[in-house]
Amino acid sequence: RRAKALEPYNPEVNVLLAKCHKSSATSAQFLMARNTVPREGSPARKVLDEMPAEQRAKRIAALEKASAAYRRQAIHDLEMALMLDPMAEDARETRKRRDMLRAGSKEDEFARNQKAQALVQQGDEARRDADLVGALYAYWEASKLASQMRKTHLRVAETAIQLLLSMPAEDEDARRAAAKYDRMAQDALFAAESLDPERRMVQIFFMKGLLHQHAWRATPPEFRDAREVARLAAIAAFEHYVLRLEAAGVAATDGTPLGKTLGQAEERLENLRKGS
Repeated sequence: RRAKALEPYNPEVNVLLAKCHKSSATSAQFLMARNTVPREGSPARKVLDEMPAEQRAKRIAALEKASAAYRRQAIHDLEMALMLDPMAEDARETRKRRDMLRAGSKEDEFARNQKAQALVQQGDEARRDADLVGALYAYWEASKLASQMRKTHLRVAETAIQLLLSMPAEDEDARRAAAKYDRMAQDALFAAESLDPERRMVQIFFMKGLLHQHAWRATPPEFRDAREVARLAAIAAFEHYVLRLEAAGVAATDGTPLGKTLGQAEERLENLRKGS
């Protein structure tokens, strides 16, 4: 994923990452099968039927919930694989796997989207109350329920980056938490970018710049090559963001939210070019 973030248009990286998603989908399908309610007449079903009614109902509900979650994960992984490498030799088989999983889903897509919308609202409320961790996990759950809803991924990325940049670098526990938030932000930006082939969501470039700049500052000085790669990636992301906003007629002095982030991007660009 880090390679994808540094070289988003490298076809070799895309092919390798697509293979990772296919392997993940296979694991999810295996776990989905393991958590399927046993069929009538099977030994496992007999064990289930011998349980007290309340215990049996809870067990069936738990199996159905787990199976549905693994089904969603497998569908998401197969969709990501097709986005990354649509011309793969096994693309037709991958589409068949995805379509079969979709057809067999017991959950209604509309209901999932409604749940995701409610979680986004919950996250927005938590964010207004300055509970960034609560907001992040509400958005993250929403992104899992509705993987095709771009705003869920953007909310995850925004909040994870906000938490990442607030972590004290000298604290070991904070560094571990920062690494987790960095991964969540990277994954969310990648998912959002995959849903935006025309690159209309310009804010993605600003957030990518923030992540690369943080990586540059967080990398120890002895790893000069890695630091330089991160610095150049941050410059490229901020430059793209600045050029897109300027082309749209946005100015850093116009007092709008976009104008403010444009000013921040220009300031960060200047510091990055100076190496400070």
